[in-house]
Amino acid sequence: MEKTFLTIDEASKYLGLAKQTIYGKVHTKTLKHYKPSGKTLYFKLSDLEAYIQAGEVKTQAEIENEAIKRLI
Repeated sequence: MEKTFLTIDEASKYLGLAKQTIYGKVHTKTLKHYKPSGKTLYFKLSDLEAYIQAGEVKTQAEIENEAIKRLI
């Protein structure tokens, strides 16, 4: 059974970021998180995946195809 929520240590390893970086993203509200007890941070795996996907860099071919579509 795959975990749905990760601790900060697990999220840090999953994202390849230092815990301090994650704390910074939590503070600036750029990384969705949960604090059910008001103290311990949890991160939903699907939210972490969405965070990674938000940084998608398109290929040159994708950029050119979008440009062509806009010209038509």
